[in-house]
Amino acid sequence: MTGAATAGACVVGAALVAAGPRWAVVLAVVGAALLATWERDTAARLALVLVPLVALVRRLTGGPNAYVENDPLVLLVPLLIAPALAGLLRLEGDRRLARGRWLWIGLIGYWAGITLVQPGGSLVVRLFGIVSVLLPAALGYAVFEGLHQRLPRFALLSVLLLAPLAAIYGVLQYFVNPPWDLAWLADRQGDLISVGMPEPGAYRVFGSLEAPLPFALYLGLGLVALAAWALWARPGARALPLAVPAAVVVVVALVLTATRSVLFGLPLVAALAVLALPGRRRVAALALTAVVAVATLVVPAVVADQLYAGDERQADRLRVDQVGEDTSLLARLDLLDEFTDVLAAPLGSGLGTSGQATRLAGEEGADNVDNGYLSIAQETGVVGAGLFVALGLTAAVRGRRLLQERMTPARGFATGGSYLVVVYFLVLLLTGAVLSSSSAVLFWVALGLVTRETSLRADEASQTVRLAEARATATTRRSDGGPSPRR
Repeated sequence: MTGAATAGACVVGAALVAAGPRWAVVLAVVGAALLATWERDTAARLALVLVPLVALVRRLTGGPNAYVENDPLVLLVPLLIAPALAGLLRLEGDRRLARGRWLWIGLIGYWAGITLVQPGGSLVVRLFGIVSVLLPAALGYAVFEGLHQRLPRFALLSVLLLAPLAAIYGVLQYFVNPPWDLAWLADRQGDLISVGMPEPGAYRVFGSLEAPLPFALYLGLGLVALAAWALWARPGARALPLAVPAAVVVVVALVLTATRSVLFGLPLVAALAVLALPGRRRVAALALTAVVAVATLVVPAVVADQLYAGDERQADRLRVDQVGEDTSLLARLDLLDEFTDVLAAPLGSGLGTSGQATRLAGEEGADNVDNGYLSIAQETGVVGAGLFVALGLTAAVRGRRLLQERMTPARGFATGGSYLVVVYFLVLLLTGAVLSSSSAVLFWVALGLVTRETSLRADEASQTVRLAEARATATTRRSDGGPSPRR
């Protein structure tokens, strides 16, 4: 090792020691990933695997209260994405992707610019917003440009394997009540006000994540990945021996979270998938929709009293007939009036200013906005929200055509599963700011693949039209006795 390298290593080591042990872990992991996987997707794959694990690691290492304020481990997943973005620096854009590219560049560029320029929130808040939201979005753009083409399939496989394991932990959490989880809940009562009391059987499970909603969001992704695997990768009855047990344990854990936005949103996602699927897959999707509806609407209502005996408020969360009287739902409906307030600040206040970053920085802000689209509009304004909605709807509407194609099992699993993930997030954004969750990285990866495929199909269609017009013109000239165009 040269003298300069030795000096550099000493400086880095001193910085890690000065930063504290938890920052040292984050910087060391990210630095090692950066050196070992420059321009590869290995670090991004590691980030996908860590999505359901980081919060549990935080509790296990958080001391007596299982909580560390301003914990840098929160940033571990998005920071691990950074090495996978290096390929964008030397990107030679494919002209066939021109239509979708402008939407992606406009979205990321505007979100970054408005966050850096607007004075809404401190530098800490804005940096947190950029790291937690913009880096996953940039990874989606990298997938759109053709980098890391195997990453969407790996993302689905990671959820397919890890969601049942996370569900098992969630079920055990309900019956065993690990002390670190009770300590976490006791310390976070001020923020997790609807979770329940830190007593056995008196709280909604949050599994290996930090709260019931992020846990339910990841479990729902597990069911989406299972559906994609059953429809494309292993179609028909062959999937049943493996898919059914995994789905059962995921649904049980999902019911224990009592998170209605996911429980009631999954049947809607399944119904939308039915409309997009062709032929025999539509019949299979109809069967899956019926099963999902029973599992997420009927079963929770039947077992509500057994799960939350003596706590009528928590039991009512699982009853469909009580939805109209639910204060949380009514509060969400009241948020619709706040969309008009966005016009008062059409540019937005910057990423992170209406969510978790304001709380971490100890600042005032519109924390925990129970509508993802409203949260995006508050942070990025009318233009930023419009770009996001345009990109999402483009994927949802045009992506339906992708499902009509004949595909290999591997490609069908990646493309079809990514389409379902996009629809899943677009539905759940109606009831929560799910883009601020660490699971949102799976949405951006899926959105990158779907928009890439739809852009390529649109270019192929336009080329076919131009070729047909050229042939028609040549035929007309020959019939008129004019000269034929040179070949």
